[in-house]
Amino acid sequence: MNEYIRNNNSSFPPDSVIRDTIIFGVLVGVISNIPKELLKFILTQLGVHEFTFSQLAAGLFVDVELLTDPIIIITGAITDLTVAGLLGVATVYLVRCTDRTFPIWKSLFVGLLAFVFLYGGALRLEITSVDINNSLENFLSLLQHILFGIIMGILIKRYDT
Repeated sequence: MNEYIRNNNSSFPPDSVIRDTIIFGVLVGVISNIPKELLKFILTQLGVHEFTFSQLAAGLFVDVELLTDPIIIITGAITDLTVAGLLGVATVYLVRCTDRTFPIWKSLFVGLLAFVFLYGGALRLEITSVDINNSLENFLSLLQHILFGIIMGILIKRYDT
């Protein structure tokens, strides 16, 4: 491996998951989603938020009355992580296709787009059974999506070669 590093000016071997855009993107998205979901969970436990992102995602499949069912919460968590992985892949592609410059800004933009189109769209178009009519909860969700985007950018900046 040391010979590979010297010859290719890279710290990763050619078969590394970092080199695979899909796997790297999924990891970036899923890892970045964890702090966002944990913060939402804490705020939900404190009564500031009514629903977690996992429950919001689970609302795609069931009525709001069923969102406390553990199996539905697991389904929602997997759905939420799947969307986060897809956003991570899209973000890695975006950064790699644009000269790998400014990954934090580009990732922040993706996080904001996710807030507007996925979160806002799911609520306003009634794609999910969850209805959030609370300006503070919506604003805090915006901040959580900003956090998600920034963490994606930091991970890409740190680990993309």
